[in-house]
Formats: sequence, C-alpha cells, structure tokens
Amino acid sequence: MPELTPPKSSPTADAALLLEVAELVVSALNLDVGAADVQADEPLYGDGLGLDSIDILEIALVFPSATACNCAQARKTTMPSSCRCAA
Repeated sequence: MPELTPPKSSPTADAALLLEVAELVVSALNLDVGAADVQADEPLYGDGLGLDSIDILEIALVFPSATACNCAQARKTTMPSSCRCAA
C-alpha cells in the first residue's frame, strides 16, 4: 500500500489548523488551559495534557462532527495522539 503524503501547505495555514484543533480539544473538555498554550507535538493522553481515556472518548465523539470527518473513514483510523497528528 502506498504511503499517504499530506498536501503541502503554508506554515501560516498549518499554524491556523493546529490552533483550530487545539481549540476543539480545549472547548470539548472545558480545559483550564488556553488553546494557544497547547503544544502541537505534546501527547494528549497521559503526559502532556494529562487526558484520560474518558477525555479521549469525548474528543472522539466531538472531533468527527466538528470537522465534517467522514465517519466511515474515522472508524478505520486511530485517535490522534497529539494536536499535530489530528491536524
């Protein structure tokens, strides 16, 4: 199977998308941290933001509808481990 390569985008677009994903995570979980303070490569689970399995489940429920993600495709993939992976 060929490796998927993300399309090239500008650093500004990447930063905006990462911030949007961080805002989604912070908003969905009512975190006491600002979206701009979430490090893109920091783990969401355990170390990093310190989320637990229930938090990850909440993100998994919110993420597809907030991003218009194809539900069939979402079931075939794993939950992203960081904001950068989700972006």
